[in-house]
Amino acid sequence: MKLTKKFFNFKSHDHGQAQIHLSKTLDALPTGSSAQIINHTGGRHISARLASIGLTIGSEVQIIQNYRHGPIIISVRGVRLALGRGEANKIGVKAK
Repeated sequence: MKLTKKFFNFKSHDHGQAQIHLSKTLDALPTGSSAQIINHTGGRHISARLASIGLTIGSEVQIIQNYRHGPIIISVRGVRLALGRGEANKIGVKAK
């Protein structure tokens, strides 16, 4: 698997050193797994759209269906949502 810049989150500490955290995107999680949303990639428009449907940073999500093609069905805040793969690819998560 080739790692690109997209998969890394850089966090700076007080003393100026950067720490790298490897993260996944929502479309990479298997059916039945749970995760916490840690970031949105993309512009203001996609972040606003994701927030408007309840996918805010810190939210817990469960993958109901992910067949690696077609839409991904998730559960967030007690509601089931279907996301396109492009949208799911812009949601950074930390698996639980």
